[in-house]
Amino acid sequence: MYFKLNHLIIFIFLFSGISTAFAQADNILAKATACYAEKQSDCKSVLNEAMRVAKSEMSDSAYLSWIGKNAQNLANKGMFVPAKILAHQRYREFQKGQDSAKIGKALLRLGAYHLYSGELDSSLFYHQKSLEWYTLLQDSIRIGFGYINVGLSCKELGKYPEAFDSYTKALKLYQTLGEEGYEARVYSELASLAAMSGEVEKAISYNKKAADFYKDNEDQHTYAYILTNLANDLIYTLREDTAEALLKTAISIFDEEQDNNLLMNAEAQLGRVKYHQGQYDSAITLFERSNSRAMEGSFLAQQAYNAEFLSTCYSELKNYKKAIEYARKSYEYNQQIGYNEEYGHSLMALYEVYKRDEQPDSAIKYLELYHAVKDSLFGMESANQLNELKVKYETELKEERLNAQQADIDLLKTKSANQRIRTIALGVGIFLVLIIAIMILKSQNTKMEHQRSIAEKKEELHKVEMDRQSAQQEQLLIKLENKKRELTNQALLIAEKNEMLRSFKEQLEDISEKVEENTAMNGLVRKIERAETKVEDWDKFMHIFEDVHPDFVKLMKTKFEKITANDLRLAALLRMNFSSKEMANILHISADGLKKARYRLRKKLELPSDENIQEYIVKL
Repeated sequence: MYFKLNHLIIFIFLFSGISTAFAQADNILAKATACYAEKQSDCKSVLNEAMRVAKSEMSDSAYLSWIGKNAQNLANKGMFVPAKILAHQRYREFQKGQDSAKIGKALLRLGAYHLYSGELDSSLFYHQKSLEWYTLLQDSIRIGFGYINVGLSCKELGKYPEAFDSYTKALKLYQTLGEEGYEARVYSELASLAAMSGEVEKAISYNKKAADFYKDNEDQHTYAYILTNLANDLIYTLREDTAEALLKTAISIFDEEQDNNLLMNAEAQLGRVKYHQGQYDSAITLFERSNSRAMEGSFLAQQAYNAEFLSTCYSELKNYKKAIEYARKSYEYNQQIGYNEEYGHSLMALYEVYKRDEQPDSAIKYLELYHAVKDSLFGMESANQLNELKVKYETELKEERLNAQQADIDLLKTKSANQRIRTIALGVGIFLVLIIAIMILKSQNTKMEHQRSIAEKKEELHKVEMDRQSAQQEQLLIKLENKKRELTNQALLIAEKNEMLRSFKEQLEDISEKVEENTAMNGLVRKIERAETKVEDWDKFMHIFEDVHPDFVKLMKTKFEKITANDLRLAALLRMNFSSKEMANILHISADGLKKARYRLRKKLELPSDENIQEYIVKL
């Protein structure tokens, strides 16, 4: 009894000590978390103090558990900077213990944190290291995880072929193992990749496979996640009603499970559906609801996404003050994140809203910034390709040197064996080997110089070709802009001519009513009427229009057989975004005549009454 009582006292003492250590470390960690949340300076020192206290007061296993748990909690809140610091410390501790399985897991988590914080090159590095560890351990399931995560990083970096290769390796592995659950996971990632590379129908097919598996296996959470991805693909194919039904199912599941991270994404996707349906107020409500969840978890990428769509919705409602406010927020968030592609989207959103608000100076400023970002991305891509070629070339050179050296070694061994017969033969053999070696090295140097010269010429030719293509593209853009200006000028010239002729006609008709002998005057009026209906100006206009929009007229004639020349003229003016007054002047008809013409065109296009004819024609 005494023995048991002593053990109980010792256990209580140790437990109270551990609890105190946990409490002290947790208090300091809470201060560090608040510091990062408020974006103060020197937060890292507070976090290091929390780790120091935890390490000094806890056992090794308790300390590692404490780090892992808190790193994951911080990541769930979107606080990836402190999460990465804790995860790096956990990785270093596992390295000391040389626990291969745990090292692989720590690398996997580091890769995820770097991925979610936008550090894509670091993410790819840690995911590749994780794959190497699990390959050494011959852990098939986790090797598949490694391929999936390498694919994720490659996908975000825009390396779609490499991402596809990693995903297919994972898929083949899990198919061989008969792991249907992991197969479904790979299909969902393949769907995301297909959607990003423009193969939307293929993405839908992959997502349906994944959704069917999780539904059959009653995994509601993953099923809802796949439904969200599937709905996203359906939005791109204009199947908004189906997407809306799927998203409502997913939202109800996420809401029931209180998963705010996935719920905010699903609400944003439903907001997109409402936007495409023209229900802008409903879309704004959904995006703002998603935004409040994103702000709670400090998910900057989601906030940037929501702000961009909120700007678009307010722009459609002609509330340009709000539209500009949210477009600027999207721009600022993407600057912090550093995603060049999304940064470009926010610049284009600012350009569009300033253009709509008739602030040309600001619109031009952001359009120029957008093109600068596109140019830098193109430059980066070219640099990456060039680096890849250089690495490949240097690798081939090293292989050639190694092969030559191996040949020399083999030759020396053969000569050495033959020269042991006599002393004189040894001297002669060495001399011959040296001569041959010098000749081989000289030959190799000559070959290397030749190959280096070829590589330099190829690089120079590549640069010249790139400059030529760039100049050619710039000339084409200038030519297109000139054509657009010529087209607008031609339309305005027709309008001006018609207005002038109408004025002359009205004046002549007034004069002719006051003059008894008005035969000559009537003849002059008829000449003006013939000038009004002259088709040469319209032929010139339509010729220039087809240069600027080469496929439009052909598409209209093919798709709508009953369309007339007058219908095509009206459609061309609608596509050029002329106002109703300008179109009436150009077509030389009254406002009522223009309404009738638009009505006849709508009937031939078979458009429902609630669809905007101008938006439809612009999208063709």
